[in-house]
Amino acid sequence: MKKLSKIGKVLAFIGVGVVACGIILMINDDGGPFSALSIPLIFIGVLIIIASILFTGNLSKKAFHINNFIILFLLLSFNLLASFGAGMSEGGIQSYMHFAMGLSFVIWGIFYFIQFVRPAKAWRTFCFLFMVTFLFFWQTGLGSSVGLMIFD
Repeated sequence: MKKLSKIGKVLAFIGVGVVACGIILMINDDGGPFSALSIPLIFIGVLIIIASILFTGNLSKKAFHINNFIILFLLLSFNLLASFGAGMSEGGIQSYMHFAMGLSFVIWGIFYFIQFVRPAKAWRTFCFLFMVTFLFFWQTGLGSSVGLMIFD
C-alpha cells in the first residue's frame, strides 16, 4: 500500500488513541460510568483506522479488501457475542435472531460485490460507508425487528 496522506496519518493516530483509551477503560473496569464506554470507543477507533486507509495516495483494490475484511471480522465477532449472550439467556436463540445474524453476512457480501462492480474510488468509498452505516443499524435492532415481523 502506498504512503498515507497527512489526513490519513492524523486519522490513524487518532484511531489508535481512541482504541487505546477503550482498552484502558476495559482493563480498568471499576463499574463506574466510564467503563461502559470501552466497547464503543474500541469500535469507533477501529472505524477511524479504517477511514485512514481510505486516504492513501493511490487507493488500490487491496485497501478495500482490507477494509471489507476488517468489517467482516467485526461483524463475525459481534454476531458470535450476540448469539452467545442470547444462548445463555432464558429464552435461548429464537429464529428471528438467526435470521438477523445470517442475513447480516448476506448483506455484507452484497455490498462487498457491489464495491467492485465499478472501479471508481468515489463509488467504492460511498458504497463502503453506506455498508458500514446500514450494517450498524441492522445489527443494533433493525435486523431483529425485520425478523420479528417475518417470524411472529
